[in-house]
Amino acid sequence: MYLSNSQYIDNSKDAVQIIGAAKNIYESSIAFIGSFFTTLVAYVIGIPLMKVVLYFVHRTLKANFTEIDFTSNNISHYIKIRKSYDLFSDIIQEVNVLKSDLEKIKSIPFGFKGLIDKIYKILNLILSHYSDLKDYISKMDYNSIKTSSFEYISEDVLWNKRTKAYKYKL
Repeated sequence: MYLSNSQYIDNSKDAVQIIGAAKNIYESSIAFIGSFFTTLVAYVIGIPLMKVVLYFVHRTLKANFTEIDFTSNNISHYIKIRKSYDLFSDIIQEVNVLKSDLEKIKSIPFGFKGLIDKIYKILNLILSHYSDLKDYISKMDYNSIKTSSFEYISEDVLWNKRTKAYKYKL
């Protein structure tokens, strides 16, 4: 069964937090110490350490990444997918912020190119998983029963118009 536990979601959250923390450490160290010393420390300690960390993060995410089973249309499968989609919605906001911050970098110093490429691979893997979840939900919505006596309203419209004052049980 697809995503029987939340291991992939937890790993994705951890990956986004690691990338965000590395970005914050780099930016604050530049502001505090100065560009030359920060770059020197980054080349000696930071780049090798981050390459190892990002390698294991990417490997863990790839190992836990599974394709969505579009043939299963039962309610328990849909509930798991919907919960995963909602949890990923929070992560995706952070992923988009990180990607936009990375795209703002005009010149990447020598040595950081490999790190940036690995970060993009990790973020794109998370985004592709989120789009798979979104596709599954939209396909389930598209295949719903349509009658002439009721007006069809998609699941996204209903979900976005719901009362958000309490937690929904899926």
